[in-house]
Order: sequence, then structure tokens, then C-alpha cells
Amino acid sequence: MGLLDWFKTNSRCKRFDDSFALNRPALWNAIKGTIDSQIQANRPIWLVTHFVETFSAVQDKLDQWQVDYDIVSQPINPHQLERSGLLSNSTLKLILAELIPEPDPTVMALDSTQTIAMMVVERHPQIRHDRRIDLFCEALPVRVEYGYFISLEDDVVKLIVNENALRVLKQLGLNEHELITSHMVASRLNKVLGRMSDSYVSDRPADSAKQWLEENSNSQK
Repeated sequence: MGLLDWFKTNSRCKRFDDSFALNRPALWNAIKGTIDSQIQANRPIWLVTHFVETFSAVQDKLDQWQVDYDIVSQPINPHQLERSGLLSNSTLKLILAELIPEPDPTVMALDSTQTIAMMVVERHPQIRHDRRIDLFCEALPVRVEYGYFISLEDDVVKLIVNENALRVLKQLGLNEHELITSHMVASRLNKVLGRMSDSYVSDRPADSAKQWLEENSNSQK
């Protein structure tokens, strides 16, 4: 799937570069394949979304794929991962990103051989929400491998992917069946989202990235 070029933030946390799919169907296929491989590896799986609209779409797909899952309904407490069942490898955990707290530096590492496989299936227009997930993963007391799985059809990605960028990605191998990682696109996306974050004075809740952009575009400095 092209998930290469790890970078290491600490001894327990590894993150993939953002991985891009040409469209939503291709993204769902890639996510399904990754879930299957992580189930075979007997790993706890966390599937994270920012918005309710995506959360509902993921639920529909999991039901269609007949994948067992639990919906996390309480804020994650990294001090109680084992007690909460979040380290169970028997059932996928579906999580809204708003339940992921700021990192807690007082959390002690657990004596565990498990590695959480965490997939975030969209980027947020306000980059601090993605940064909170990054820092949370770095502070988790167990090993975690995670990355962002993104469709080029997503409203956030449309902010930076024009026809020229799309042509380059296709030359690099992007098609309807494979994900691709692109440092160029990921860097550009982070730069644009960082610039947007500096320009907004509000962060009104929304059910989708499109709605968030509409609700907050009138609140720019």
C-alpha cells in the first residue's frame, strides 16, 4: 500500500506519512485491507474520525464488512487503558477524536508487548486537532503505530490538490486500487492547514469537514 518512511517520535510511537487514495471507494478498500491484516496480526485496532458524518460512514462500512467493533463513548484515560478494554485485540474500537485528550506526561509505560494499530481516516481543517492526536500517541504508555488515511476527494485535501498535483501523484503510481504516500503533498497540506489555523478566530463544532469550513469561513481575522 505504499506505507513507507517511518519516523520515530519515541521508543513506543511510530507514525506513517499521510497516505492518499484517489477517491473514497479506494480509501475504504485500503482501510478494509489494513484492518484485515491487523486482525491477522492480533493487534488492538483503533479507528479514529474527526467528524460525525465520517463516523457514521465508517460504522456503515464496518457493518457491511461484518467487522466486530465497539464504540468508545467516554474520553480516553491513558492511565486506565487495560481496565477500559482499549487494549483488547478481539474487537475494533471506533473513536471520535474529541474523546482523545491532551497528552498526559505523568502516564507511566506499561509492561506490554502489544502494539496498537491506529488509523485516523481524515484530516481536520484546524490543524491543532491533528496535532493533539499526534502528541497523544507519543505519550501513550504502550507501543502504537498510526497514520492518516485520506481521500483526495476530502474537502480538506481539496484545499491543496490541484490538477498539477494530481497529475504528479498519478505519475508516482496513484490509482483506484492503491494508496500512495507523498511527502510533497503531505508537506503542502500541513503548510496550508497551518496557515488556515492562524487565520481563524473560531472553531465551531460541525458534523463534517465541509460544514466546518462553511461555519468558520466567516470568522476569519
